[in-house]
Amino acid sequence: MSTEIHTGAIYGLIPKVMKDIGSIGKNRKNEQQRYAFRGIEDFYQAAHPAMIEHGIFCAPEVQERDVYRFEKTNDQGRVTSWLHVALKVKHRFFASDGSFVDVTTCGEGLDNSDKATNKAMSGAMKYALIELFCVPTQDVEDSDRESPETGVARKPVERTTERIPVPGPGEDSILPDADKLITADQCKKLHMRFRESLREELKPNADKFLYDFLGSRMYVDKDGNPTAKLILKEHFAEVGKAAVKFAEGL
Repeated sequence: MSTEIHTGAIYGLIPKVMKDIGSIGKNRKNEQQRYAFRGIEDFYQAAHPAMIEHGIFCAPEVQERDVYRFEKTNDQGRVTSWLHVALKVKHRFFASDGSFVDVTTCGEGLDNSDKATNKAMSGAMKYALIELFCVPTQDVEDSDRESPETGVARKPVERTTERIPVPGPGEDSILPDADKLITADQCKKLHMRFRESLREELKPNADKFLYDFLGSRMYVDKDGNPTAKLILKEHFAEVGKAAVKFAEGL
């Protein structure tokens, strides 16, 4: 058991910033995929005055950067070049006496211009603020919700209008109907076909390559993470063929 005592000012100031920030609501909306979210601007607007009030500032430092380039063809046949950037960033929060704490988080960004790294930096900072100041968000993914070994999901938290926007009478559905999406068995089959189509030396990284493919087809969840679970059943065969072609071309 460690008996080290931290006496720097930063340790007393963090709880004060936590109190001033409070919770942050989902005040923004993704118009394309129709879901509410909390943007990095919301976290900055909440944290900025609190950090100034208590004399705390942050100095981010990128420790690792992984870049993947790919091309995507839209429905009109136009080919666009995309960039996927994954960053590992150390955020050092200082107090006026020079004491500090480090918070290391990861962020990913997908863009067809020059903003992929910017998005990755914003994502990493967003989660640094959440983790350091324990910002109540109600919708941060819990790693214990699912068991990767067995594929058995725990009982989901009851949905409410506060957590997931539910359409009212006469409004369009925000989330795709579950019966229109591919099943867990089809997801597994897609993963297996993709892996079998890779060269032997690439198979250990099959998941990463499949996620790159899914991201290029814009099959991403509300947090921007690639997922096969959002593929419609009617598109399964088409997507499967495209995935195999993608794997064989690596």
